Order: sequence, then structure tokens, then C-alpha cells
Amino acid sequence: MQLRDVMKKLWCVWAMALMVWPWTADAATRPVSLGLNANWNHHLARSANVGWVRVDFVWSNTQPQRGVWDWTETDVHVNEAEANGLKMLAILHYVPSWANGGASLSTPPMTTADWAEWVKRLAIRYSGRIAAYEIWNEPDTSGNGGGIGWNRNVEEPPLYTDFVHAAAQQIRAYSPGSLVVGPAYKSRNDGANSQADNRKRRFLQQMNATFYPDGPGPSFLDVMSFHNNAGDTEASRTMGYVLRWQNLAYLDHIPSKLTAPIWVTEYGWRSNAVTNNGQREKICNVTKIYSGALEASYTGLGNYNVNGAFIYVQNDGTSASIFNGDNTPKPVVTQYLQRLAYPAVQQPTTSAGYPNCTGALALQDPAFALADARVQWSEHGLRDPLQGLPADYVALYGERSDDGRAASIAYKGANGGIVSVSTRPAEADDVQFVSDSAAEWNRGDTHITIMPVGGAEPDKGWARKLAASVDAGFPEACVEDRRLVDEAAVRELGFRTPKAPKGFVAHENRLDLTRLSGGCASAQAGSAKNFDFTWSFIGAGGEIVRSGIYRYEEGFNGETINPSSLHWSDGRGTRYWVAVEAKELTPALEDTLYAVARSLDPSFAREPRGREARVR
Repeated sequence: MQLRDVMKKLWCVWAMALMVWPWTADAATRPVSLGLNANWNHHLARSANVGWVRVDFVWSNTQPQRGVWDWTETDVHVNEAEANGLKMLAILHYVPSWANGGASLSTPPMTTADWAEWVKRLAIRYSGRIAAYEIWNEPDTSGNGGGIGWNRNVEEPPLYTDFVHAAAQQIRAYSPGSLVVGPAYKSRNDGANSQADNRKRRFLQQMNATFYPDGPGPSFLDVMSFHNNAGDTEASRTMGYVLRWQNLAYLDHIPSKLTAPIWVTEYGWRSNAVTNNGQREKICNVTKIYSGALEASYTGLGNYNVNGAFIYVQNDGTSASIFNGDNTPKPVVTQYLQRLAYPAVQQPTTSAGYPNCTGALALQDPAFALADARVQWSEHGLRDPLQGLPADYVALYGERSDDGRAASIAYKGANGGIVSVSTRPAEADDVQFVSDSAAEWNRGDTHITIMPVGGAEPDKGWARKLAASVDAGFPEACVEDRRLVDEAAVRELGFRTPKAPKGFVAHENRLDLTRLSGGCASAQAGSAKNFDFTWSFIGAGGEIVRSGIYRYEEGFNGETINPSSLHWSDGRGTRYWVAVEAKELTPALEDTLYAVARSLDPSFAREPRGREARVR
């Protein structure tokens, strides 16, 4: 394809994006079109006046076996959305076991071929009927077997960018005008030293560095998507800040997308943490903030083209729902969405009533709100967080829910770093972990979160120290202990570390290990739950060899041998892989690939194809 053809095609896609979403020439403010993360009742979404629905398209259901297709579920979604006048954002994920060697729904296949065939059939069947396709859901999450996340090492090919490219080729060929959306990053990092931070950075760096015959990697995403769900009682302005610093900041790694359309494809609050009226107020407020018309100097969102937002969630049986269990609407529907004309658009020029939106709630004095939050924090039996933070940190603001069941306080240091501590009612499926930079755990019926919001963090390991400071029982809590370790820890688990091949030098490594903490049962404590070890080596000509060993709560079996990459398991469910990145795969590089594989695993006995002829 000629360069002029590529540019013409990209211009057409951009023009379609302008047609699909409202747009103004003023980059600082813009209308925000509203959608809803929906379940089966698309008439509920229409009753809320939103114009879009975001819906799971489950690969494992539509193709339960190779060559067997079942469109019953997706037909219902598309037909009902159309009948209600709704545009659809289809999330493409949930991998069938036959395509990924029997691994979890969130484990990508080892080739893009089956994926591309599935997307092709979707694009043909629903051409012109599905407005946009989102590639995966929260790939920056690892080790989740429920269809969320990228349950594979971030460096192991095929890469996320390869799946985006394969999908975009089919969508543009068979459903021209439909938008390709991603990467749907989760709302927060688990701390600066966690896998989430590394994955967010690496996925975009990889895409930015990849060039396909039909265009550069970034050109295959039309819209950049991110999540912005509140954890507890955070203020609306806080969540605007979180969107900027824990997601949009990563666009620096893919500069061509800094001005691209941005959709927040999940956002909202739990009503059990902030009450039904609080949920309405906060969702209304943050949507106005997304438009860039409010709090722009604090959030920085005036510098980004955030022009679409999908509330999470319609009705999934949790308190995040904006409809009750009997499908009656909560105040966010009746007192906000239904007051907007269909299809609902938040205009930056109609921000009256901020920060209360409908005026139904009186704004608390900031000093009183902070004192109120401190009282609530103490009533949960927790100690003053300031005692566990460096001396230069001061309380910035505080907030508590109307029913007194949740509280949030933010602290700011002289270095500009902001740390949030919050509580809410505990739930059965709460994540409980601690890393050097964040912590979440349950204390009785209270869930506690410690998280950096933005700026520089206090110091290494601050979250561990702060957790122990605010909760005397934290050291005995049973949580996942996430750490970056050294090579000695890798060897203690019984694994070898790879040797630098001839002509190469060590480039970088990342060794993530998750163990259950000492507060767990003795039979569990200290055992390796997840690990993800990656090493890379660089040659004199810029060639890069990457290698890794990993396991995410589940076993991986089988092998895939490609000319430039090797993937195999050890019979104990551990995945090994080695891959080479070079302009040309020479026999010498292929030999290097296999040498690194044997240094990782001496039992790896395969030989490069054609080696016998080369060594005669």
C-alpha cells in the first residue's frame, strides 16, 4: 500500500470519528457523549437517555469449537440495541479454550490467525450495525481468569499491538466506518512498581515502535479508551485527577495519540459507599469535569480530547448499578441522565449546579468535610494516617458518605505527591494486596485502600509502612504480597536465569513475584502465587532477544515453535518463552534463540530447523 493510500485511509477514519461523536474546534472544552455499560435490557439504557451501550462480545460463546459458530447471543444484543436506537461499542475478548491451549478466558492465543478469523466474521455479519469495537478489556491486569486482563507476559509475542492490528485489518475491510478502540486500561495502578504500571507503559511503547506493511502500530487505534471507576468516596475532582495521572499520562509513550479522541469506557461510584444521591451527584460532576469546562487547572483534562464516557454499570447486581435489582432507576438516572435530551450529551456550556448538579445536596465546608472524614476514619478503629507519612505531608481534603459508612482523605507532600486513604464497606470479592506503592485489605466489615493519586510518591515501601501504621492488625492480614525481586529469589524457586548469548549484553530485566503474606494460613504463607520474570539482551546491531518465565495462578501446557519465538511449558504448568526482534532473522540469530532457551531450561531439546545442514 502506498503512503498516500495509508494517509487517505487514516483521514477517512478520523473523519468518521468526527461524525460519530460531537466535536468543537475549541480543544480546551468539548461535549461528552454518554453511554452505559449494559447487560441484556437495552431498553433500560434507552430509558436513561444514553445514546451508546458497551457490551461484551464473548468469543468463547460465539465460537465454542473451531469451525462451530453460534450468533444467538450477539444477534440479540445487536437487534435490541438497534430497536432502541442505541449505538454499540462491542468489547472483543473472552478466549475459547481451544484457541489458547486450554488456558483461562483472559489468556490470548499464541497466534493472531484464529482471532482475525473471528473478528472478520463479526465484521461481516454486523457490518454497518456496530459503531465501534474495543480490543480487550483491561489488558494491563494480569492473572485474572474471569475474562478480564491479559493473562500472559507482556513481552511474549504475539503482542497486544499485533491483536489490535489483526482486528483493525478485518474491521476496516469488512465494516468500513466502524471505529477501533483500545486499550481499555483499568482505572488505577496497583502502585508505581506494580505490573499494572509496567504493562500500561509497555503496551503503548510496543505499539509506538511497531511498523506493519500497511501502517505504523498507533494508526490502527482510532479512539483511545481508559477506565475511571472510583474505589470509595473520592471526590469527582479527584477522579478527574486520577484519570489524568494514572491513565492519560501514559499517552506520552505514544505521542501520535496525544490529540486522539478519548473515551472513558467505565466510570462510576458504588452507591453503598456514597449513597444513591451521592452516586448521582458524583457521576454528574465528573462528567462535567471530563468536558474540560470545570477543574481543568487541577485535573489537566482540558489538554485532552475526552469526548465519550460510559457509566459503569446498568444493573449487574452490585451497588455500582444505576438501576435497582427490580430495574427501577436510581437518582443518577432520574435526576441527571433523564434531564438531558436523547441521546445524552454533557455540554461544557451547561455546567450550572456544580458541584451539586441538581442542587439537592448542600456543599459541605471543606474544613468541616475534612474534620468529618477524620472522625469517620477514627470510628472505623484506624489510626491517623499522618503518623505514617513523611513529616512534610499535610491533609489536602476529606469526604465522607452521608450514611457514615465510607470516608476518604487525601494528603499532599512538599514534592507534589498526593496520597489517598479511604474506607468503604467490605465486599466478598474484594481484592486484598500490598506492594511497595499501594495496599488494599479488609479489616472486619471495612475495606481500606491506600493509593498514590498523582505526583511523586513518598519513598520506596511507603504503602507497607502506612498500612501497618493505620491498622495495628495489618501485619497479620492475609493479603497478596507483590514485590520486585532479584535473581537469587528466582533461583530459590528452582528456576535458572538466562545467560547472555555470544555477542549480546544484558539489556534489562523485570522480576515480579506475588506471595501470600505471613498473615495467611501456614500452609499457604510464603508460597509463590504468581510470578512473571522477564530478561532481555541486546546485540551490537540492535537485535533484541527477550525471554521469560511466568505463571498466573493457573498452569500453561503445550508448546508453539515459530521461526522467531519459542513457547513451551515444563510439565508443572510454568510457561517459558524466548523471542527475537530483528530486521532479518539470520541463521545465527536463530541459533541464539535456541541457546537462550536451553540456558533457561536444559531440558529444552529442540533444534533450529535446518541446523544439521548449516553445521556440516
